[in-house]
Amino acid sequence: MKRLLFVLTVVCLLVAVPVLAQDVTPYSDPDGQFTADIPAVWTQIDAEGYGLFEHETGTTIALFALPAADKDAALADAWALVDPAFEGEPVQVTDLPAPGGVIWTQYLYISDGVVDAVLVQLTNGTAYIVVFRTPDMAAAQATSPDLNVMLLSFKPSDTLDLSGVAPAQFDDAMAEDLTDYVNSQLETYATLGASVAVVQNGEVVYTQGFGQTADEDGQPVTADTRFMIGSTTKSMTSLLAAMLVDEGVWDWNDLVVDVYPDFVLFDMDVAGELRVRDLFNMSSGVPRFDFPLFLQMMTAEEIIADMANLPITAAPGEQFQYSNQMVATGGYLAALAAGGEYGALYDAYADLMKTQIFEPLGMENTTLDFDAATMGADFALPYAFNLDVDGFAPTPLEYERFATQIAPAGAVWSTANDMAQYMIMELNGGVAPDGTRIVSEDNLRATQSPEIAMPGGGSYGMGWMIMDYKGLTYIQHGGNTGGFTSTFGFLPDAGIGVLVLANRAIDNSFGSAVSEYVFEQVFDLEHTSTTFYQTADSQLRTLFSQVLASVQTEDVDLDAAEAVVGTYERGLEVSIQDGELVATTAYQTLTLKAVRGETNAYATTEMDAGTKLTFSDDSVTLESILGPYLGEPQTITLMRVES
Repeated sequence: MKRLLFVLTVVCLLVAVPVLAQDVTPYSDPDGQFTADIPAVWTQIDAEGYGLFEHETGTTIALFALPAADKDAALADAWALVDPAFEGEPVQVTDLPAPGGVIWTQYLYISDGVVDAVLVQLTNGTAYIVVFRTPDMAAAQATSPDLNVMLLSFKPSDTLDLSGVAPAQFDDAMAEDLTDYVNSQLETYATLGASVAVVQNGEVVYTQGFGQTADEDGQPVTADTRFMIGSTTKSMTSLLAAMLVDEGVWDWNDLVVDVYPDFVLFDMDVAGELRVRDLFNMSSGVPRFDFPLFLQMMTAEEIIADMANLPITAAPGEQFQYSNQMVATGGYLAALAAGGEYGALYDAYADLMKTQIFEPLGMENTTLDFDAATMGADFALPYAFNLDVDGFAPTPLEYERFATQIAPAGAVWSTANDMAQYMIMELNGGVAPDGTRIVSEDNLRATQSPEIAMPGGGSYGMGWMIMDYKGLTYIQHGGNTGGFTSTFGFLPDAGIGVLVLANRAIDNSFGSAVSEYVFEQVFDLEHTSTTFYQTADSQLRTLFSQVLASVQTEDVDLDAAEAVVGTYERGLEVSIQDGELVATTAYQTLTLKAVRGETNAYATTEMDAGTKLTFSDDSVTLESILGPYLGEPQTITLMRVES
């Protein structure tokens, strides 16, 4: 199992998830064939014919390019250059998808604990090769994040550049082709329902629903079917903040403590340095810490106050660190600055979003009201990974309410037709589809401009990720909730954007595949994105299956479990009900099984698989089982407050 998990760690990080931020040094191939970022902790050493870097663990990475007819020939040539005496056969050959439609093939060798991997990318007769050599499995695990940084940043010099190229008009033939394509992909991605919109040059040129809202008693998805859009909400909140800058309510560089003098962080020196822009640009110093959100339901005011309990791991502006609570705080403080009453900030924020954004843009079916969104029949139901069926299955709609407490970071429900109106405004520089300017171009562009570099390439602005698509600026922000995924992005210089809404958890590969298919259509490119994203999603699902199944569980000794029964911080209740040990949160009751071979350790199972609870005499530590493989290791320790 360890061998497979090593490979999957690399796979998952390449697919979709940011690795930890760190200092890097740009490396250029002496022959000008490629560039890559090398983490600063690696030292370059002399080597003839290739770049060679060494880590303190004894791990080395070699990077070079060679002419080759196929990947197998490139593999043989790589060993002939790096270690002519090497003998061995790969124990595993795996395709690893990377951004930009690139697929690296990894040849993995393991012998007497020594791990070697050769990664080959073949483009236009040139093989780009990375040879990763480690003395043991521990070193391999320790340095694989650095390997990901290099692979994610790897850029051949002959990469296609579309800057200055005018796209074709999206026409009826393209629309028919796109409809056929999306229909053909639903089963591949296990996506039950989806809705797609394409905007070009200020017009909606395509909207279409696909599949079903639910597998039982569902109805066909339309362009007016409501989905949760998750973190795509963040761009709307930063738009609201930009409007307040226009109105003189606040400025991007105003100190947060001047907006709200009672603002508190774990480190008050950091709290005193934060500017308004830092509430939205993911460089506040507060790292991602989502566990509390799945345990209790907090008010807007409690979310702001709880910031004092979250860790701080960097100085402001130093690292990219994604924080849902920080953006939620930004949205609620925007409502306060605009005259909202403390004690009713959620309502004030929701009202501003409705009157300042949804209504002016004609987004009639868009709302933050969970109950209103789920009235009637035209809304999708969520689907999440279920270990019991080794695939995606319905998940209770009620679970999705967790997003309500961090509404500015991810609680909007919307439709393809409505989101197309929002995209037109973004592409128009702040002008609504009816010609009304709702925000200044300067302050809208401020949200779309880089604020902090992201590991693996691209930058984060304020509620937006600024990426590269074949030489063009690609402004995008996806969203994920428990059982929904949104993909929203546009190429401002080309005047085109694509939205995909889906009712499947972590369906980013499907959304990205559809988006890039449209870009390939209008630029008359080969459809390379299809194989890439299918590979990415297949391996992500394999990750879920293998990692979750690797935690061996058994029936609970109920007599022994009596010792862990009680009430813990953040409202967690552990009890024995109907002969089972369960953990109850604000949203759900989780069945626990004992972790084999570990004392006082239990894990969630079935559709809720993924959390391990380890109890001591006076506390419980919750750990995300998938976290380390998704680049987001998270734990939280809760004290017992009542036995």
